[in-house]
Amino acid sequence: MAKLVVLVLCVVLVYTISAKYVDKRKCPEVRAVPHFDLPRMLGDWFVVEYYASAEEALSYSCMKAVFTEDDHVPTADDGIYNTYVLDTEYKTWALLLHCAEQTEGARYLSAFVLSRNTTLPKNVMAYLRDKLPRYDVDVNYVFPIPHKDCSTKPPMFDYSPILVEVGSKVPKRPGVSYKVAFGH
Repeated sequence: MAKLVVLVLCVVLVYTISAKYVDKRKCPEVRAVPHFDLPRMLGDWFVVEYYASAEEALSYSCMKAVFTEDDHVPTADDGIYNTYVLDTEYKTWALLLHCAEQTEGARYLSAFVLSRNTTLPKNVMAYLRDKLPRYDVDVNYVFPIPHKDCSTKPPMFDYSPILVEVGSKVPKRPGVSYKVAFGH
């Protein structure tokens, strides 16, 4: 009887350890929005919160995404990402996950909380943040993206270093704009 109890405890221990292991080289299994309606997703979105597995402290501002049905929108940092719409209400908010597996090392994982406006209500933000840990996103590293002092025109992506304005000691990163196309 004691051997049976020890065996059962060992099996439970192994199962518990293996259930918590996450392979950081592979993209997570994702349940995307069922019956996704692409035309309703198109247009301008503000990135109100952002997570990237390769960055720790962001100082981005004025991030915007523009979704089009163009076959391809060339950018300076073209890459292949699996992009998933985890949840959306189309008119107001969306939650996206990008993942790219690398040939060597850990995958690149990022998440975006999107809004048609520059902010979202706290209850919506909490609802969307609650979904992220399922996809191995550490919500402690999800950063708000401020949209104060942004021009009405979307900022262009700029690879320049962190900028410091004359007479200021506060470093800032330039604004970022993502253009995303959905191929046919």
